[in-house]
Amino acid sequence: MAAAQLPVAPLPDIYESYNDCFVATAEGVDSSKLDHLGWKRVQIDGKPSADPAIFGHDKRAPLILMSGKGNEGMCAVVARLESAAAFDELVSAWQGIKFDKKGEASFFAERHPIIVTKTGTRDAPAVRLVVGPPVEKK
Repeated sequence: MAAAQLPVAPLPDIYESYNDCFVATAEGVDSSKLDHLGWKRVQIDGKPSADPAIFGHDKRAPLILMSGKGNEGMCAVVARLESAAAFDELVSAWQGIKFDKKGEASFFAERHPIIVTKTGTRDAPAVRLVVGPPVEKK
């Protein structure tokens, strides 16, 4: 689904969905953890979405994509933004992250690898927040 087809997501919805990805990856990637948080697997042609599994929420605009299981996989929030300024406001939560020329930044939060990517177009800005399972310190 193209970002332009998604409804605009308020920033609190994006933050809540990002936090839900932490829950779903806390002990390895486990999409069943999304169930009690109000997420439902999207049906495509009458069948549950495959890999990646796509989840929607009745009360929030972002989508969640999940791929893999256990320590091999990820949970990603995909959301359309109101404006480019909304992206700047969203990423201000992570002070000091640096974006490359492709509009992507990676860092760790609570031992989880995170990738933030500016996506979409000028007319329909969007964001992808990828959360991986926690990495043990060595």
